[in-house]
Amino acid sequence: MATKPWAIGFVRWDISGSMVDHDVRGIRNCAARLGYDLVPMTVGPQGDPVARLLTAIARSGALAVLVPSREHIWASRRAVTEVCALIVVSGDTVWERGHQWPRWFAR
Repeated sequence: MATKPWAIGFVRWDISGSMVDHDVRGIRNCAARLGYDLVPMTVGPQGDPVARLLTAIARSGALAVLVPSREHIWASRRAVTEVCALIVVSGDTVWERGHQWPRWFAR
């Protein structure tokens, strides 16, 4: 039996606020719909969350990172797409690994 590819759900609690449970459910539903198993990961307030995310990608071999909205990862989108795909749940937007971001690409 083939195993599903791994993905990491990434939610910044400071952005989700009271909607954190809603955002986590959205990531779980999206991962199931796209055929990913989620890597268990919790990011708390200590340290650099993106550095911890990149370490988790390397350790797990995750092929994708799922975020509720682009605000959760936008400043670090280039670093993520260098190593895996980036999936934004709101709007089902996918940037594949190796995506070439234009220098002028803004919010």
